[in-house]
Amino acid sequence: LLLHALSDRPALYYQATAEVIAQQLTDLTSELARIAGHNTVVGRIDSLGGLLAAISTLARQDLTRPFILVIDEFPALAQAAAGTESILQKWWDGARAGTPNLKLFLAGSHVSWMQEHTLGEHGPLQNRRTRQIEVLPLSYEHAAAFCPHLSARDRITAYAIWGGLPGYLRELDPSLGLWENLSTTVLDPDARLFAEPDWLRFTDLRADRVYTSLVRCIAMGQQTPGPIARSVGRASANDIFGQLGRLVEMGIVRRMSPMNVHPGKRPVPRYLV
Repeated sequence: LLLHALSDRPALYYQATAEVIAQQLTDLTSELARIAGHNTVVGRIDSLGGLLAAISTLARQDLTRPFILVIDEFPALAQAAAGTESILQKWWDGARAGTPNLKLFLAGSHVSWMQEHTLGEHGPLQNRRTRQIEVLPLSYEHAAAFCPHLSARDRITAYAIWGGLPGYLRELDPSLGLWENLSTTVLDPDARLFAEPDWLRFTDLRADRVYTSLVRCIAMGQQTPGPIARSVGRASANDIFGQLGRLVEMGIVRRMSPMNVHPGKRPVPRYLV
């Protein structure tokens, strides 16, 4: 989506990697040199602060023209260099006055990290953003357009299985029917989607296996805290409220409060996937 939005305008786009910061700075410098053009000499930059200062200098060359900087997979860059968020905060606070044409976009698929470090009230970037956008899965109306070869009934079933993530929907083979696609993309142990539940959205939760167990338990029908806790081997609901809250924050689990509560009794929440 970012690349499509930038397709008709100049921008410095960088997708961070798991490499050390020195290697990432080399790649960032190359991208900066490309944007600067052949009339501008960009030397070796060995710090994130130096890179940001060079970006400010280029942006000031033409204040009538937007200078767009996009850092995709921002958590990878921040984790490679301690203090990245603080360096970015200091630069942004100083750069805004002199470069009103500067547009900075931070993106990342590590949802909980982005919420905590770029949106959280205790993070260095607090209140610096103009807007935040969470890209949600497609609705059924748009997801169904990925499988026009299926009947209306099978498209509904397909949405229940693959959801609205375009990356999942691209796995569907239009030459195969619903159940053949299910067999080859989900049920086959060698298929990419077979292991997705334990990898994609549990990246930052993998150290604690109870998260996966909680989601499986809820998906199998347990909805209230007490039975959920016992199903995962915990003594009481108090032992899992923290993990349930984290799953709710990440959008993996929904917390529902009943409306028909008996007077004098506390409502017992229900959890759904």
